[in-house]
Amino acid sequence: MTTVTADNDIASGLFQFLVARGVLGLAWADTDLRVLGSVGSLAGWLVPGAMLSDDLTVFTGLEDDLHALVDDFYPSLVLANVGLPHSSGASTAPEGEPDGDLEARVKISIEVFFDAADAHFVIVVHRLGAQPDFEQDLARQRRRCSAARCSSATRRPRICRARSCSKSG
Repeated sequence: MTTVTADNDIASGLFQFLVARGVLGLAWADTDLRVLGSVGSLAGWLVPGAMLSDDLTVFTGLEDDLHALVDDFYPSLVLANVGLPHSSGASTAPEGEPDGDLEARVKISIEVFFDAADAHFVIVVHRLGAQPDFEQDLARQRRRCSAARCSSATRRPRICRARSCSKSG
């Protein structure tokens, strides 16, 4: 039995370590989808009293999916690669430290479980790791190409009109 107690102490310490560093957050909600509480700055946007389905945009339209967890239809509901503005209250900065760029979006994944024994939803929020440099470069290149296409599309009609005028004149 001492091993179990020691393992629980270690697990509790590891959980606190991850929460304190803004890597992990937890929240729980009742069967009416009302947030009852949360732990960690990463779950700061899950404010007690808020309704998952009405007050939190991330969960809008997912009421049936959340209730399917109660009926044990799904083991969990996963919302991967979600971007939340810092103004939402989510923070990936370690507790007690200010966030850097307040305009940036916090990239997280959310997984919701239903704990039938205690009749509540468990919401696990975890920070996504940083993108490798090549992925960031690829994303920038895609944005530039998209902007260039938009820019050339707006110039193209003027060029076409100019050509048609010169041919007719």
